[in-house]
Amino acid sequence: MLRVAGSLPLGEVRGHDLIRMLSRDGKPTGLGDAFAHYGRLFKTLHLLQFVSDEGYRRMIGAQRNVTEARHRLARKISPVSPRSSTTTSTSSANTPLPDLLRRAATITRPTHGQRR
Repeated sequence: MLRVAGSLPLGEVRGHDLIRMLSRDGKPTGLGDAFAHYGRLFKTLHLLQFVSDEGYRRMIGAQRNVTEARHRLARKISPVSPRSSTTTSTSSANTPLPDLLRRAATITRPTHGQRR
C-alpha cells in the first residue's frame, strides 16, 4: 500500500493504471479491499473523535461556518444560480451586487485619532 500511495505523486504510475490495479471487472482486488478497509478505519476514528472531543467539534463547526459564509457571499454577488448555468436576471438593478457595493461605500472608517 505504501508503494502504491507513493508511486502516484512521484509519477511512477498513471492514475488510470492505479485504478486498474485496485479493481478488476468491477470488483475490488485484494489491494483495493485493503485501501477500502484502511479508509473505513480513518472514517471510524474521525467519528469517534467527533463524538468525544468538544474542541474538535468546535473546530469543524468553525470551518463549516467559514465555508457557508463564503457560499452566502458568492450567492449575493453572483447573478448566476449555482444550480443552473443561466443567469437569474440580465438587469444589474435586480442583482444584490449594486446594493452591496452602495452599502460598502457608505461605511466610514475612523480617521487618525477618532475612535469607533
